[in-house]
Amino acid sequence: ATYSIIALLCREGALSASNSAYSSDIKKILPALSYNDENFAQDITLDDVARLQNLNPSYFCRVFKRASGSSFVDYLNFVRICKSEKMLATSEKSILEIACDVGFSSLSYYNRIFKRYKNCTPTEYRRAHYENS
Repeated sequence: ATYSIIALLCREGALSASNSAYSSDIKKILPALSYNDENFAQDITLDDVARLQNLNPSYFCRVFKRASGSSFVDYLNFVRICKSEKMLATSEKSILEIACDVGFSSLSYYNRIFKRYKNCTPTEYRRAHYENS
């Protein structure tokens, strides 16, 4: 999936909202990107993030999609999967513990989302990482 080059660049500070055609949309979603990065392990809802920015949830969804190229939930899941990759590669925790640590409340949902983004299961990912180290 093509994910949010603009959002990633903004989140990492490589792109400022002032030099983009989508600058007003990017400015509106930057707080959500920061909030996701800081609170990914918590139960984050669209309503909560929209409320933090004093925006209507459906309007926030449209703006987020336009600026980042993905839905808010897809982006949140992407952040969580990226965080879990590091944990799978560097910790001895069980996959269930890692799923919970990054904010997933269901192991089966975590496995499904992980496979969608990484084309393998967390177990396969961990095994491949250890074989290559």
